[in-house]
This record gives sequence, structure tokens and C-alpha cells, in this order.
Amino acid sequence: MTNWILIFLAVNIVIYSVILSNFLSRSFLNFLNIGQGNSVLIFNRRNVFLYDTGPSGFRLLKELRNNLPPFQKTIDVLFLSHPDKDHYGGTEELISRYKVRIVLIPFIESKESGWLQLLQKLQQNRIKIIKLRIGDIVKTKDFQIAILNPPTNFKLNDNDASLVLKIQRKHSYLLTGDIEQRGVKNLINCCRDLIKSEIILVPHHGSKYSLNFLFWQLVNPSLAIIQVGKNNYGHPHREVLETFHNLNIHFKRTDLDGEIKFIEF
Repeated sequence: MTNWILIFLAVNIVIYSVILSNFLSRSFLNFLNIGQGNSVLIFNRRNVFLYDTGPSGFRLLKELRNNLPPFQKTIDVLFLSHPDKDHYGGTEELISRYKVRIVLIPFIESKESGWLQLLQKLQQNRIKIIKLRIGDIVKTKDFQIAILNPPTNFKLNDNDASLVLKIQRKHSYLLTGDIEQRGVKNLINCCRDLIKSEIILVPHHGSKYSLNFLFWQLVNPSLAIIQVGKNNYGHPHREVLETFHNLNIHFKRTDLDGEIKFIEF
């Protein structure tokens, strides 16, 4: 009987090792299903990046448990796009359960009270905070992330100051936070040749106040992702969905389609 137990354990260890090895060898970029908010998880065997933490720590931690191996308790880089709670609301819970090495935020001076409290909490936990603006680049051995917003030459509201990331690897991705008209026009003016991307996170959860027809013509995505949940704003707005129809832009919604993952992104 003892021999059978040992054989059973050995077989299970081998199976577990094969599954774990296969998991760690596969990189992915995942638009998480976290309700009305943004959170995008980027994973490969060297790094774990997170763009925003959504409105709820409970929802975020559930998604991380479902997507990361049990022993992975470090987030190497956390981007917080801007001071809206549906984008940073899960951060305090995140840093209580995971080691966050560095937090990258937009180069703005916000007076939003929850945001200021969060920055103070990060400092108390000795987590390094770096402010980013247009022209900055975050590089890894596998891919690079270009910062396309915020600009340096004029003041913006919190939404228009959102960190906009252009990720280039096997495919190209544009993550846009909550930019509205001024932020969108800034991208057109400063980065016309850079915003074309295969996959885009739709600005401001599909708000009509971010809608710019030329912007969508220039981006010309293969797929637009709307991270959205139950809300009182009417997101995504009809005008945005009609624009996608008119431009033949395929889109998916996390409230209807769940998480949207790109393997070997």
C-alpha cells in the first residue's frame, strides 16, 4: 500500500510540475472583469504588471487569484491611470496581500481626497512612486511601454490627465484610462503615428464625452475592449456603439463577455 501511495504522489507531482511549467511559459494580457472600472493584468515569466485596480479590492483579488499562480505574490509595476476610485479603489487591498515594488502615476497634482490618502498609504508602506508623462518609456526584456499622456505644457482635469500606455510586443495595445475630449485631441496632435493599435481599451468605459471620430479612424483597431459594469452613467453610450458600427470596429464588453485575455500577447 505504501508503494502505491508513493507512486500516486510522484505522478501527481509530475503532473503538477508539467502544468506549472506550461503556465509559467505562457505570457498574457488580460482585461479583467472587475465591474465598472479598469484593471488590466500583464503577466510573463519575468514580470507582473497591473494597469489600474478597479473599484473593489475584493473583486480585484478574486481576479488575481484566478489568473496568477498561488505562489505569485508580487506585482512588479502598478500603473494607476488617474485619481478616479473606479481605477484605484482596489489598491489598498492589493498592497495588503501582494508585494508591490513600484507605483507609476500621472504627472499631475490632484486634490481628490481618496487619491491623496492612497499616496500617503503607499509612502507609509515604503512603496516607491514615480510620476510619468508623455515621452517616458518603461522597458522590460520582452516588450516596452510608451507613455503618450499626460502632456507637460498645460493643466488637465483628472480624467484627461490619465496615463495612456502604448504596449508593443507581438501585438500592439493602447490603454487609455478615462481621457475625454481634451485628452483625445492631445493624442491626435502629439502622437498621430503612435496611437494606431490592434487592441484598444475604450476611453472612459465607452462614454460619449470621449468620442472623437478621427481618433477612431487613426487607431483603426482590430478589437475595442469596453471595461464596464452596472452603472448609472449609461456606459457604454449609444453614440459610441454606433460609431463602432459605422467604422466596422469589432468590440467586446467585460459585462457581457467576461474577462478578455490575450495569450502570448
